[in-house]
Amino acid sequence: DVYVAEDVAISSEDENVVTFSWLISGNATLYDGTLSFVVKFKCVETDGTVSYVWKTAVFKSIAVGESYDNAGAIVEESNTQRYLPGTHWFDYVEMGFKNQYGGSCGHFVNSGISGNTTLDLLNRFDRELAFYKPDLVIMTIGGNDCNPVKNINAEQFRANLLELSNKIKALGSDLLIQTYYACDLEMITPPERAALMVEYMQIVREFAAAENLMLNDNDIRWARLRDNDIETYRLLMLNSMHVNDLGNQVIGLDLMRKLQLPLKADYRKQCAGGLVAQALMDKYEK
Repeated sequence: DVYVAEDVAISSEDENVVTFSWLISGNATLYDGTLSFVVKFKCVETDGTVSYVWKTAVFKSIAVGESYDNAGAIVEESNTQRYLPGTHWFDYVEMGFKNQYGGSCGHFVNSGISGNTTLDLLNRFDRELAFYKPDLVIMTIGGNDCNPVKNINAEQFRANLLELSNKIKALGSDLLIQTYYACDLEMITPPERAALMVEYMQIVREFAAAENLMLNDNDIRWARLRDNDIETYRLLMLNSMHVNDLGNQVIGLDLMRKLQLPLKADYRKQCAGGLVAQALMDKYEK
């Protein structure tokens, strides 16, 4: 991307210092990693001629993160957009249905958008969920609602969940709601968000019970693994708030089991890592 600085000014304290700002587009936050910028300057004389041009690299170690919320659409939706190599948890759901009911059993649409809150889902509902008239919706939400900068308090979060649930039921769709995989709370900043994450996942849990919804409680299963075996837990994580491809596999296998979709014997070797992690979570659940 190219950003044009509109507010260039000479510092009042030092005439050799030039200040400016720019707003980074969403393209810069699509992937985790290191982001570099090159700033290009040119000196324009009063008669309009350019006397010299130079450029310099700055901010070579800006860490770019990915926020991670969303809800579901036809037979599903994802808690994050696909941005990693490998198989996404949503793919396991599709594979399970097609292995069980045949390749023509239906379409599987991921309407997830990273960074969304329950309010965003309500705004997108008609265009990106109701449009498909789904049989089953898998909704994973709350990780951004609990971000203090979003200004969505617990009461509004509950109200939004109820509105989403009622709208989905009005379509004649079944709803499966998920808590998030437990995040690496020690690494989350600010600490207030870590505390709110725990609170909002409990709200999701209680809401599912009150509305008699199917619940895939990733949070409680992943929390037990994190608290008993932090090193193994972190093997499933890309960073403090996102799973890697192996973590996606575990979530997918759990959803297949929840939906009673068998994993073919021929695929077990390819899913060995996820099956081992799933078995560990089962162990700590007992």
